[in-house]
Amino acid sequence: VTRWGRWLAAAQVALSVPLLVTAWVVAANLHRLESVNTGLRADGVTVATLTRQSVEPAADPVAYVTQLASALLASPGIAAAALTLHEPLSFGADWRRRPITGRDGLGSARSFVLQVSPGYFETLGVPLVAGRDFLWTDDHGQRNVAIISAGLAKLVWPGANPVGHSVRLGGQPDRLPEVIGVVADANLAEPHAANQSFLFTALLQEPPRQLALQSPLVLLKSSLPLRSVEGPARRTIAALGQDDLVEV
Repeated sequence: VTRWGRWLAAAQVALSVPLLVTAWVVAANLHRLESVNTGLRADGVTVATLTRQSVEPAADPVAYVTQLASALLASPGIAAAALTLHEPLSFGADWRRRPITGRDGLGSARSFVLQVSPGYFETLGVPLVAGRDFLWTDDHGQRNVAIISAGLAKLVWPGANPVGHSVRLGGQPDRLPEVIGVVADANLAEPHAANQSFLFTALLQEPPRQLALQSPLVLLKSSLPLRSVEGPARRTIAALGQDDLVEV
């Protein structure tokens, strides 16, 4: 054993200690993350990004969106399908929140607002705890409706059933959607966002011009491998002549 050998052994021990500590920290955090209840089940969910295929918007964007979801749901192996304007787990900035106030003045809060289609909660495995889900008939011909998370319900209507009450959305004083349902709390924003309360509005009740200009995001739930989902979905979307699938 030489002097250089002793120094080499000491350096190896010195490097091994922080590596072992780091490995323990990583393992402990992975174990902790596995036990966290996020409120959603994202396994088997494919998120597909679309882009406009045609420069001419659909003559009836509401009918097109409905047809798109129906065609995807009819694809073999697809257990659930939904459309939205925001990708789950991809946002969390505080400026994205909007003030939500109960029309009866019971309370107020700042909440994320998401535009979603029927089937959104089923696709992501978020349980409905009160009221009903959106329907494909919840369009501009019907009264504006909304679904809220359980956490938002407690903030705006503490101790009361929010179903049947109206809410006022900040920035849209004339829009007073009626709460038709409550879903369990779920971390749908990026994981580090605090206070993940949500108000969901019906996608088909968004302004027709916005639906005509902005391609929706597609959520598909399937037990099939990704390649078995992507191919049929790509062909189904392209066959409608309005959008192309660009990324999954």
